[in-house]
Amino acid sequence: MLRHQYHRPPALGGAACALALVLAACGGGGASSGGGPVIMGPGPSPSPSPSPSGTPTPSSSGATDRIIGSVSTSQTFAAEGRYPLTDGGLTVSYEASTGHYLVTYPGNTTPQPLVRDPSVSGQDPWSSFVVADNNVFVLTRASFASANPTTKYMYSNLATWGFRQSTGGGSTAFGIATPQAGVPLTGKVTYTGFLEGITTEKYRSDGADYNASLKGTVTVTFDFDAKSAEISYSPQLGLADYRPLAPVDRLSLVYSTGIPAFYQSGQGLDYPISGRFTGPGAEELIGGLRFTYASPIDGSQQTAGGAFIAKRN
Repeated sequence: MLRHQYHRPPALGGAACALALVLAACGGGGASSGGGPVIMGPGPSPSPSPSPSGTPTPSSSGATDRIIGSVSTSQTFAAEGRYPLTDGGLTVSYEASTGHYLVTYPGNTTPQPLVRDPSVSGQDPWSSFVVADNNVFVLTRASFASANPTTKYMYSNLATWGFRQSTGGGSTAFGIATPQAGVPLTGKVTYTGFLEGITTEKYRSDGADYNASLKGTVTVTFDFDAKSAEISYSPQLGLADYRPLAPVDRLSLVYSTGIPAFYQSGQGLDYPISGRFTGPGAEELIGGLRFTYASPIDGSQQTAGGAFIAKRN
């Protein structure tokens, strides 16, 4: 029986102006909760349930694993995500003097180091962490050292996270934001990657309720000459097993050449999809998306949200 990752129940003038608003609204901790579909990455899948209470207390010394492959100076990473179960997501920063990654999460705005989960062993590269207060687990899905080209990223990562002793959690994509001077101005570029998330839909397994997860693939294409962009993705819903949801093909995004961000139109700043380039030359990108769907079990309307990362082909 599959276990999913969450403990019990498992946006200048014109378009450029709107893109600037996206950058202001979604920076740091990602966008607010809330339609387009979401997907879970080809890393460890399904995500493991958090360790039960009574497992070893993590060390207070932060991990020095290279969660972002190319980082050497202290900074707060750009972040994207949609969170149907919580009010916001993770904010991740890097402290160069110690080599530690610091995290804040909904309900705690004091940065704390990530430490290796003491209940896990033998990972290479390491991907299972907990926040130092031991309230939140964090599972990274990519690494510059990954032997799998699908999950080998230098400037970005995607983390699935949740609370150890309560419901809630999500997926946050984060990385080194591309400066405006690094955004391509001409040509056509395609990025492929994966996304991961969670939904409001629940299923029961072994006497407990779990929130359904999502996984899948994502492709984002930019035509810099035409000032256009589109996204395609194929979501799968993780209940007791995975079930495909309707794929989305070539959904238009709002994009202006030279701006390091993109989005799907929505009301106010509540964009269903938003994202930005990462890396000095826009080698990768991160994004967040949300959508509603009809449950394949009973037809009820459910909300899904998550994050994605992709890299240039």
